[in-house]
Amino acid sequence: MASHWYSGGIMRGLDNTVDFDGASVKIGLSAAAHIPDIDDDFLDIAGTADFTANEATGTGYVGTFGGAGRKNLVSNDVTTVDASNRAMFDAADLTWTAYNPTNAAAQATILVEITNDTLSPCLVNLDFPDVDPNGNDFTIQFHADGIGYITSS
Repeated sequence: MASHWYSGGIMRGLDNTVDFDGASVKIGLSAAAHIPDIDDDFLDIAGTADFTANEATGTGYVGTFGGAGRKNLVSNDVTTVDASNRAMFDAADLTWTAYNPTNAAAQATILVEITNDTLSPCLVNLDFPDVDPNGNDFTIQFHADGIGYITSS
């Protein structure tokens, strides 16, 4: 799987349903069994390969809606970069302290929690090699070009 914007996430940003630099944007971790589809609109799509069925578990991560494992993005910002014709979405790096997962984390999903997981939209999926911090801190360091961007031509 590759990192990607979810189609519904782009739409929600364009129609201002979701404020990407607002306080309600979060990030959650999932195992390799989570097979994100660019067309998935919500975290719980009633499939065995959806985010909620494969959300991370273990010491230092409590999943599910409102769980302490999902972290709020901090210092999130949407900016334009005229030199590269981009609209960029970025936030501060995040750390899960003493994270010892049941299943190795393989992806992170940026989301907005609304009422429950069947109504909580997916915004961005970040794919990375399976990681088992084995009780150590686990940090996601976002790229210098931001979490993601859209380029105009």
